[in-house]
Amino acid sequence: RQEIHPVRYSECDRNGHYSSPNYIDLICDSFGFWKTGARLIRKLSIDYHSEFLPEENVELLGIETENRIAVRGQHADGRGGFSAVLHTAELVS
Repeated sequence: RQEIHPVRYSECDRNGHYSSPNYIDLICDSFGFWKTGARLIRKLSIDYHSEFLPEENVELLGIETENRIAVRGQHADGRGGFSAVLHTAELVS
């Protein structure tokens, strides 16, 4: 699966870099985390390789399985920006 996300100024920190907390939202929104009902994030690991700047596109390449989303975020020139793995579980009431 592939998604493109344009970085907006409002998503950047005071250094002008895409803000760290936004990566979680980006992954969840791009890969439909919220669409499948109540789920928990059991574990998340993000490795940052290079920052994204305003008006730059984040190209997301990812693979989803039942309880896992693996993502690579890259720059338009193919340089790696980050890689992440999100482990999920169904919320049982």
